[in-house]
Amino acid sequence: MKVMPPPLLPIFRSEAQVRVLTWVLLHPEDELSITALADRLGLPWLTVQREAGRLAEAGVLTERVVGRARLLSANTDSPYYAALSQLVGYAFGPATAIAEAFDGMPDVYQVLIIGSWAERFLGEAGVPPRDVDVLVVGDPPRRDVRRLNEELEECLGRSVQITVVPPREWEEATTGFVREVLGRPHLVVVRNERE
Repeated sequence: MKVMPPPLLPIFRSEAQVRVLTWVLLHPEDELSITALADRLGLPWLTVQREAGRLAEAGVLTERVVGRARLLSANTDSPYYAALSQLVGYAFGPATAIAEAFDGMPDVYQVLIIGSWAERFLGEAGVPPRDVDVLVVGDPPRRDVRRLNEELEECLGRSVQITVVPPREWEEATTGFVREVLGRPHLVVVRNERE
C-alpha cells in the first residue's frame, strides 16, 4: 500500500509522520511513550514506532529508554527544531491548538474545524487556506470565546473565525448553515457529552 503525503502540505512522507511531528514539536516540554502517543493520535503503535524511529535517527526527536518504554520528546537542540516547529505548526497546528484551547471550556459540546482548512486537511485539493473557520456547538460565555479567538490568532499566525451554534440548532439541523456544514468536509476536534 502506497503511503500518501498529507495534501495540506505534501512535502512530508505521510500523514502519520506529520501527526507525530506536529504533536511532539508543538509540545516540546512533554515526553511521551510510543504507546501514549499512539493512543493520543489514534494511530497504530507500530506506525508511531516506525515514524518516531526515523525522526529520532534524523535528530528531530530524542528517545530515552526507561525500562521497556521508549520516551519521545522534541529535540530542541536540533538545528531544524525552530523552522520545522514553525512549519508544522502553521500547516497542521490548528487542529491541535483549537482542541487544546476549548478543552474543558464549560458548555462546549463539540468543536469542529470547517471550511477550506478542513477541506485541505481531509484531502480535498485547492489553494492553501489563509484562515481557519471554527464551529462551536454549545453555549460558552461569549467573552471567553472572544478571548480564545484572539489567542488562537496569535498562536496560529492567521485569522480565526469562530461561529457558535446552540446545541438544539445543531441537533435539529434545521438551518441552512448547519445543513451545509454537515454536508461538507469538517474535522471534529472536541466532542463532549451533553448532560
